[in-house]
Amino acid sequence: MNNHIFGTTARFLALAFLAFSMIVGEIAVAQEKEALEEVTVTGSRIARRDYTSQSPIVTIQAETFENRANIGLEAALNQMPQFNVAGTQASLSPASTPFPQATSAPGAATVDLRGIGINRTLVLIDGRRAQPANGQLVVDLNTIPAAAIANIEVITGGAAAVYGADALAGVVNVKLKKDFEGLEFSGQYGLSEAGDAEETTVSGLFGASVGDGRGNVMLGG
Repeated sequence: MNNHIFGTTARFLALAFLAFSMIVGEIAVAQEKEALEEVTVTGSRIARRDYTSQSPIVTIQAETFENRANIGLEAALNQMPQFNVAGTQASLSPASTPFPQATSAPGAATVDLRGIGINRTLVLIDGRRAQPANGQLVVDLNTIPAAAIANIEVITGGAAAVYGADALAGVVNVKLKKDFEGLEFSGQYGLSEAGDAEETTVSGLFGASVGDGRGNVMLGG
C-alpha cells in the first residue's frame, strides 16, 4: 500500500515538473521572439557638470530655445532669475548709441548676469572666446546659429579669477553640436495676441564627417 502511494506521488511530481518546464520554456521562447532592439538610458544627472563643478553651473538644453515663441537666444536666457532683462537693450543704452563709436552695438542681442553689466558677462563658444561686437568686448548672440546649439552652460558664481574682469558676473558657454551629419531645416513664426510684434525665423544646418571620421564640418545659418 505504501509503495503504491509512493509511486503515485512520484508520478504526480514528475508530471508537475514536466508541466513547469514546458511553461518556463514557452516564456523563454517568447522572450527570445520579443528581443529588445535598442536600450536607451536616460537621466537628469547624466553628462552634466551641474552637480560636480565647484562653481554653480546651470545647463540649458536646446529644447528650451525651440519650445519658445521668442526667436532670440537672449529671450530664453532672460527667463532665468540670474539674468537681467535690461541686458538685451544694448542699442538703447547710452554706451551703445547708433553713432559710430567704439562702444556702439545697435541691435546686438546681449546678456547681463545679475545686472552688473553686459561687458562683465563673458560669452564663450565651446570654451573659446567669441568675436566681440564692439570695444566693450560684448558678444552679439545673433551671430550664433541657434540650430547648431546643443546646450548652454551658465556659470553664475563669477569667474574673474579664471577668465578676467569680463567674467566678473559669470560665463555663458554656448556648446555646439558635435559630429553632426546631414541636413536640418526649421522655421518659426510668432505673433502677439494684439496682432503685432511679428517674429519670423528660418534656420538651416549642414554637417558632414571628413577624413574617415577624423573630422567634422558643420555650417549653420
